[in-house]
Amino acid sequence: MAKNSFEVAGNAIFKNGQKLTTKQVGEELRKLQALADDLDTAVCEEIENRDRWEERASKLAYAVGEYFGESVGEHSSANCPIENAHELLNQI
Repeated sequence: MAKNSFEVAGNAIFKNGQKLTTKQVGEELRKLQALADDLDTAVCEEIENRDRWEERASKLAYAVGEYFGESVGEHSSANCPIENAHELLNQI
């Protein structure tokens, strides 16, 4: 996507140095809103993917801890069960 330059001078709006009509401004706003909506959807999907994979990793971490008879602990700001399980596996 080409990079555009927008400027405001008084009550006029310019795109790449050319003054836009009211209709063109509306079209640009609709394009930007559609782009913002697409980005919002993509961010929400990424958050859902992250949460799903973290849940799977946590289940695996708890299974590793159980297998070795060790507690990997609960998620907190000071503890990460996934890292703890990784450390257990590195001790093999």
